[in-house]
Amino acid sequence: MKVKAKIKGKKVKFSWRKVKGASGYDVLVCKKKKGKYKKIKRVTSKKYTYQFKKKGTYYVKVRGYIKIGKKVVYGNTSKVKKVVVK
Repeated sequence: MKVKAKIKGKKVKFSWRKVKGASGYDVLVCKKKKGKYKKIKRVTSKKYTYQFKKKGTYYVKVRGYIKIGKKVVYGNTSKVKKVVVK
């Protein structure tokens, strides 16, 4: 999965290809490329717009998931996308 980003000020519009069989997607963000990623949103569509509060460099990943009963099973994460917010 590859993440695309369109930056307009502090607002960033993320998009990715749909994963077959996925119930939804988690958008993960971190300030360091190899740091601990934090889930900012769980979405069901293949697009998401997020407004960052501060300027800086952020790293974004997306992972698909599927719900089996009450259990959530995660797929592989996408490649890391570097986003520079000005």
